[in-house]
Amino acid sequence: MTARIVEVIAKRGRSQEVCRLAEQKVLPLVRRLDGFLGKWTLVAQDEPRRIVFFSFWTTPAAVAKYQRSLYPKVLDLLAPLIETAPLARVFEVRNGTPLNCV
Repeated sequence: MTARIVEVIAKRGRSQEVCRLAEQKVLPLVRRLDGFLGKWTLVAQDEPRRIVFFSFWTTPAAVAKYQRSLYPKVLDLLAPLIETAPLARVFEVRNGTPLNCV
């Protein structure tokens, strides 16, 4: 399994809008892609403008396809709401535990 982690800094007063956009506009597009497993959105408690998105994929190739095909559109959607370019990194998931989350 592969994880893609993206960190953004929302413009002042726009954090909720960034999270809503990720849930309502981006997630439906990403769900259609082969290899997508799920996502988490985290907001820093001590710095609520800092948002981290975790997405999980079956393979690095699935992540690469997302980055080529859909990520440019996601960047266009986010651009008016964030201060700086997102920081994105890809990781191999070595281990973990199942979660029953929100």
